[in-house]
Amino acid sequence: MSDKSALRRRIQSSYPVSGPSWPEDWERPLMDWLSQNASGTWGAFIPLKDEPPLLSKLPHLKHLQWVFPRIQGASLEFCEVKGDADLVRGPLCPEPAAHCPVIENGKLQGLLIPALAFDHSGQRLGRGKGFYDRFLETFTGVRVGVIHSSRILESLPADSWDQRVEWIASEKGVRPVS
Repeated sequence: MSDKSALRRRIQSSYPVSGPSWPEDWERPLMDWLSQNASGTWGAFIPLKDEPPLLSKLPHLKHLQWVFPRIQGASLEFCEVKGDADLVRGPLCPEPAAHCPVIENGKLQGLLIPALAFDHSGQRLGRGKGFYDRFLETFTGVRVGVIHSSRILESLPADSWDQRVEWIASEKGVRPVS
């Protein structure tokens, strides 16, 4: 068993199924940062139970167009979604339906990225399927990891294919990685 697998299990078992508790207004630092630093089209995630609940806040950032991930085979693609009717049950969470237009990787200015944990250097520990790592291999936009501060660790094990983020956003603020 790999160090990553053991760490994933340890992190997941350290919280209730619903994940860490989020203080009211937890997302304010991220929303303020996006208001000041982001433009164009950004990708966001539809959160799993233990991920940051940010979907209801994104429409308040009217200067940004939001697109959402869909799993296609072993890859992620980001798609336009007009409303809840455009979402269908996916393998992990709701995702854009087949009719939703795909946005090319190069047209995204930034991406909000979930994880089980990040470290101070921007290393990400995902769920072990590699979807985000494969997408990020060719992604040139801004990479913002979104996570509860209790899941920002000193260091994480890494493989050669693992992709890093440039910024980490939590309820305590948004900061560049070191």
